[in-house]
Amino acid sequence: MTDHNKTSEELQDDQEIQSEEDSMQQDEIVKKLATEIKRLQEENTTNLENLMREKAEIENLRKRYIRELDDTAKYTIGEFAKEMVEVMESLYKAMEYKKEFDTTDSKIVGMFEGIDMTLKLLEKIFTKNGIARVYPIDAEFDHRLHQAISKLSVQDKKNNQIIDVIQAGYTIQDRLLKPALVIVNMTEE
Repeated sequence: MTDHNKTSEELQDDQEIQSEEDSMQQDEIVKKLATEIKRLQEENTTNLENLMREKAEIENLRKRYIRELDDTAKYTIGEFAKEMVEVMESLYKAMEYKKEFDTTDSKIVGMFEGIDMTLKLLEKIFTKNGIARVYPIDAEFDHRLHQAISKLSVQDKKNNQIIDVIQAGYTIQDRLLKPALVIVNMTEE
């Protein structure tokens, strides 16, 4: 039977069937599209999370690089400073012996003036580069800055108080370069 021979009722039934089929196809298409949209949204969320993690990682690397550069700038002179500390301490030791020499002799006076000027210049250079002398006489013992080489018991001093400095210590910026060698009071309680 051709479309011309169908009755209006049959044509209406055919249209309803076609409409139902079209509606079912549209529903199926909508479901597929909704599923695809959901998948793409999840993929987008995952990609966004990955991007944020990568961005945070890059920021952390940048901060670490800056910190390492800063540390390198601060502490590159560390080994050189350790050697210069010995020179500084030798100059301090030389100045301690000044009183044992004849200060009326102009050559000796000139020599000690030269030592003193060199010492002051070296102190200025140390300060400029963040190097500090630790000479903790009468201070409380601090294991982070001091190394006890001996213990004595002195009644008029506090327990754990430094009573003598054998050799000064040094710090560079916030790091210990060389601990101060000290004698600590240990009173028995």
